[in-house]
Amino acid sequence: MSSQRQVFAALIGTVAYGTVIAAAWPLITETPVLAVLIHPVGHLWALTVGAVTIDWVRGRYRLNSREEKLYRAARVGAFNRMLDVIGWNALIARWRRFDGTRSTLGALIRGACYSENAHVVVALAGALIAGVALGAGQIAVAAAIVGFGLIAHPYPIALQRQVRGRALLVASRLDPEATSVSSVERADPLR
Repeated sequence: MSSQRQVFAALIGTVAYGTVIAAAWPLITETPVLAVLIHPVGHLWALTVGAVTIDWVRGRYRLNSREEKLYRAARVGAFNRMLDVIGWNALIARWRRFDGTRSTLGALIRGACYSENAHVVVALAGALIAGVALGAGQIAVAAAIVGFGLIAHPYPIALQRQVRGRALLVASRLDPEATSVSSVERADPLR
């Protein structure tokens, strides 16, 4: 998909997400537990904006040693194993077109960037919507959005950063020039 089409898709997706949230707002304010739906619906929206944001935030993809230690201490690996058990990782590997071979390593790296961005974008949108709810006096709605966001996003973001860091390490061992996301095959998982 060309970058102009990606931007157009992102704009249409953003308008659609905003429209869905606005239309559902009366129901959400009556039943705050429904506010958690902002996050999964947001991930549908993120399908349209994820590909566009990959190239905008490329500098954020560097993983440092302190971050890796933090992820180990937070047991991000255990979270990853749980995703293996429920089959999520196999589903995502197929979506990313990663089959464990050298030729698909770029797709894994780009897919990890894409997934990280999706979680970051949805978390930020959730925070913005929670702020609107708080401003409107809907404390229970804001709490539900923020609470679910704290459950749904930090570990997946950390996992994507860890996966990408490890994949870049493998790529750099295979090819010493491959030390960044841009130096590895830029296979877009949505193509």
